[in-house]
Amino acid sequence: MNRLAFCLVAVLAAAAPPRSAAATETPLTIVITSDGLKHADPGTRLVARDEVEAVWAPYGVLVLWENRAGESPARADLVIRIAITEEPVPGARPTALAAVFRVNTFFRRFIVVSQPAVRNLVRHTARVVPGSPAFDRLYARLLGRVIAHELGHILLSSTDHSASGLMRQEFDKKDVLYGARDGLRLEPEQVAMLRRPNLTASAEPTR
Repeated sequence: MNRLAFCLVAVLAAAAPPRSAAATETPLTIVITSDGLKHADPGTRLVARDEVEAVWAPYGVLVLWENRAGESPARADLVIRIAITEEPVPGARPTALAAVFRVNTFFRRFIVVSQPAVRNLVRHTARVVPGSPAFDRLYARLLGRVIAHELGHILLSSTDHSASGLMRQEFDKKDVLYGARDGLRLEPEQVAMLRRPNLTASAEPTR
């Protein structure tokens, strides 16, 4: 499995920058590591990172990124690895954009993103030439949104999907073409789940 590389750190903390009243009340630092965006095109890296940060910021999740030397900018309570692969997501339908994995009652701290699947959705939705600057921007933004969605499964400790918002089952045309994030919000009950004091207990034990 060929994997690109990147790492991020997400801090879910009471000391985060100004945010909505819906933000979690339980301080939690999350480090997400991988081999993907660190070596990606600088424009792709910046857009994808910005999208993940912007989606989760209203809920008190401050996303920080590990530097090229592999140094994390903050201590973590939870570590999550992300792999961006050139192959389909293992065990999922061929068109799946990404997946998380659960072992019994624990969610593995691991997200797999299929780069070809994400690119195919952009190609089939947008009338832009693959490899063009416009295509690359749309791809990078959708990549960030896909990562944000999968991160939601782990933070919510659930494989469930909602009828609307960030955690709905499929991304559509507006998610690919439009910059507005109105359709990428958590439902009220999902925000309440983020407030649970035992959030870390529902994640996979550190090995």
